[in-house]
Amino acid sequence: MLERIFDLFTILFLFGVAATMVSVSTRVSQWGFRMCIVAAVMGAGVVFVRWQEGLALRLLQWALRPFPARFAEPVDHFFRGFVQALEILDSPATFLQVLGWSLYLWLVIAATYMFGILAFELPVPPIVGGITVMAIIAIAVSAPSAPGFIGAFQVGCTLSLGIFGVSESDAFAYSIVLHIAQFVGTIAAGLYSLAREGMSLRQLEEASEADGAAA
Repeated sequence: MLERIFDLFTILFLFGVAATMVSVSTRVSQWGFRMCIVAAVMGAGVVFVRWQEGLALRLLQWALRPFPARFAEPVDHFFRGFVQALEILDSPATFLQVLGWSLYLWLVIAATYMFGILAFELPVPPIVGGITVMAIIAIAVSAPSAPGFIGAFQVGCTLSLGIFGVSESDAFAYSIVLHIAQFVGTIAAGLYSLAREGMSLRQLEEASEADGAAA
């Protein structure tokens, strides 16, 4: 959960900054400003929960009071675990390291979409376009979808590029090529890593089955 919060904060922050600092349409700038506000609210919420832990837990108990125990207890247990995970904020160096890695990760992902925009010669500002596509696809694939995010990935590309006036056909072609490139790159990196570790796919499957049985 903490990792997802860092990811979402980074995505919204990058999109907001890119859209407000680069010359784009008024519509995109407005969305960027809103995303910056959402990211700031998320960050403030996390800080509040960590440094006002007792108050946050009391507020949660008050909010859960009307609900039955079978619902309230799991939510309370999950929230307490989340609060414990926030102890990372007690170490500024560790916090900055995690935030830095998150920024690095999503900037690299955004760069792949930027290079796709350049390769297709789309009428989209490369930097802000790459970050916008990255942000909207990340939100789109977070919803339940087919294996490999097929469909959700295409919808994310169509919606994000549509902001810049790109036609659905061009956006769909872009999504297919980028999706295939990501699949090929991920699978190739995984096979290379397995070979470096001296493992086969069968050994990996057996290890996964053993972990599942232990759980």
